[in-house]
Amino acid sequence: MLIIINVSLKQKNVYLLFLNIVYYYDMSFNGNDFLTAQDAINLLKIEQLDYSVVNTTDVSHIKEIYLKSKIYKGGTACEVGSLGGHGTFSLCLAGLNVTSYDNDGHKGFKDKRETLCKDFNVNWIVQEGLYALNDNVKYDVVFHDSYHFEEVIPELVAFWFYKVKDEGMLIVHDVETFSHERFMFLIGNPRFERTKDIHGRELGTYYKNKWTNGWNDQRNFWF
Repeated sequence: MLIIINVSLKQKNVYLLFLNIVYYYDMSFNGNDFLTAQDAINLLKIEQLDYSVVNTTDVSHIKEIYLKSKIYKGGTACEVGSLGGHGTFSLCLAGLNVTSYDNDGHKGFKDKRETLCKDFNVNWIVQEGLYALNDNVKYDVVFHDSYHFEEVIPELVAFWFYKVKDEGMLIVHDVETFSHERFMFLIGNPRFERTKDIHGRELGTYYKNKWTNGWNDQRNFWF
């Protein structure tokens, strides 16, 4: 039996009673949405995944990706870097049609992520994320979590302008590894949120508004 005791994200916390166990979720990001019973079940599914592998995105951020992406239910998502498929799984649970790019540099994880997401029709592409820039397809959500540090900034800027739809969002993991100020300047200083997990790793979410895409809509990137 599932009882949702408190479902307001405005209050930044959620209490769930599931099989006589109370679960508490501390939402450290802004939100004005409400959880449904299905959301509660999906959050529990995410929490029960295996997070023991080094470099796996923390459970708090996987849940955040789900909660922020579910407003685009029925839309599309592009994932760059999948590893064990946790991010893929959260996007699928959110109701998006996912295309996932991963060059399978971490051997042995391809089968794991495909097994995890076997109930969903994921378009798995074994290539670097840059290959996504070869077409004109844009997505409601782009989740980038492949390589990091300063050298990733040009790729992130390209994804922002070429792959994120108007009113869509770009989610980037490990934003603490590069100059956030420089990245924000290059994409026109959109509205954004940053959250930190218990390990100090940060997730950035950048919201694209067609009326305020920034000064650099001509794609003249200054790197």
